[in-house]
Amino acid sequence: MSVPTPAPVGPASLQSLSLKSEVILNGEDYQNKWSSVPDAEAVIIPALAMSTGPTSTDGVEEPLKAFNVFTMASGELSTEFKFFLYGQEEDAYGGGFFLIQAVVSKAPF
Repeated sequence: MSVPTPAPVGPASLQSLSLKSEVILNGEDYQNKWSSVPDAEAVIIPALAMSTGPTSTDGVEEPLKAFNVFTMASGELSTEFKFFLYGQEEDAYGGGFFLIQAVVSKAPF
């Protein structure tokens, strides 16, 4: 079974997403939301090219905060960093949550 590659997202699409700057979401609620999403509805993006890999989890988490993407948990393994991230749409756009599991390789692509 192959995973379909999502269509590229253009700049106009990115500008239409507005995330709340303050979100309250605890670990239990995050896990409950995560568990409620059927695998068929998950969007998988296999890899995005990076010219250099991050040297710490902060190197990924801090820049994402500027876009109102927050970290529930993160960790470092020998060859990669793992992140569980989230954001919430402004109420005017529906107030939905975005839950993200990201794996970032320490070696550049």
